[in-house]
Amino acid sequence: MRSLPFPDWQLPASRRLGLIAAAIVGITIAAAGALCWDQHNTAIANAQQDLTNLGIVLAEQANRTFQAVDLVLRESGEQIRARQIQTPEQFSAALSGKGIHEFLVDQQKHLPQAAALGLFDATGNLVNLSRAWPVPALNVGDHFVVMNVQNFYGAPVVSGVYDGPISLPITTVSPPAAIGGHAMPATSSQFQTYVVLKQ
Repeated sequence: MRSLPFPDWQLPASRRLGLIAAAIVGITIAAAGALCWDQHNTAIANAQQDLTNLGIVLAEQANRTFQAVDLVLRESGEQIRARQIQTPEQFSAALSGKGIHEFLVDQQKHLPQAAALGLFDATGNLVNLSRAWPVPALNVGDHFVVMNVQNFYGAPVVSGVYDGPISLPITTVSPPAAIGGHAMPATSSQFQTYVVLKQ
C-alpha cells in the first residue's frame, strides 16, 4: 500500500512576511501600551505623593498661623484684663489711646498676613486700629462720601461703604467762581484737601 503524499502547507513568502510584520506591530503596540500604562501609574503615584506633601506643608503653615493668632489674642486679652474693664464705656475709654494703637502695631508684626488688627466695642464701633492713627471716624459698614474742598458742592470724589483704606484720586479741581469776586486759584495735583462725610 502506498502512502499518500502530505500536501505542502507552506505559505507564500509574501504572506509569511506580512504575518511577521503584523506580529512585530502587535508586539510593539502591546509594549507601548504597557509602557504608557506604567508611566500613567507612576504619574498618578507621584501626583498623590505631591498632594500628600503639600497637605502636610499647608497643615504645618496653618498650625503656625493659628499659634500666632492665639498668641496675639492672649496678649490682647491680657492687656484688656489688666485694665479691669467692667462696662462698654470703660472699654472705649481705656483702649482708644495711642499706647494701645502701638501695641496693636507691634502685635501685627506676628501676623504679616493680616491687613490690620482692630478693637471694636459691643455696638460694633471701631475703638482702635493698628493701620491708622488717629482711628478713623468711620466704622466698618458706614456709608460715606468724600468731597474735594475746592468743589464741596460738586460731585463726590469717592463714595461707598467703608471697609478699609479709601483710595483718593489726586487730580486738579477748578474751584467754582466766587460770588462777586475773583475765582480762587486751583491747588496743584500734588496736594488736595478732602472732607469725609458719614451718611
